[in-house]
Amino acid sequence: MKTTYAILALTATLAFSGAGCSKSTGTSPAPQPLEAHVRTGDTKPLTYNPGTLDIKEITITVGDSIEFRNSDLKAHWPASAPHPTHSTYPEFDPKASVKPGESWAFKFEKAGDWKFHDHLNPQNKAFQGVIHVKAVAAVPAVVAAPVAPTPAPVK
Repeated sequence: MKTTYAILALTATLAFSGAGCSKSTGTSPAPQPLEAHVRTGDTKPLTYNPGTLDIKEITITVGDSIEFRNSDLKAHWPASAPHPTHSTYPEFDPKASVKPGESWAFKFEKAGDWKFHDHLNPQNKAFQGVIHVKAVAAVPAVVAAPVAPTPAPVK
């Protein structure tokens, strides 16, 4: 009977002391955030056709791009308002015309409502529009709880 108690006492001592486990510092590891899914930008087409744009108003998200495609017989120059300075969003300006059959893409990095026009024909309302750029919704970080080490089985 004494042998049985001795074995039980030894087993309990080994189980609680973490025998066979890695060395413990007595503190739990800090929770680590899980990797969040990162949204990649989409590209939306906007086409210049003879006499008009196919889309005059579009809503996208920060990080998305608009590809200005020229299917017209004339060159076009998409740029932010106001004409001629394009000062509302100066980066939104190819600094040159987009010739027939060519395209130019711009990635929107700022949220806002960005009016644009054709720099080569600024008064023509058929080539004016607005791009609504919405901010990316914040994704809360997920934190993983630390896992307590499992005691090694006693043989």
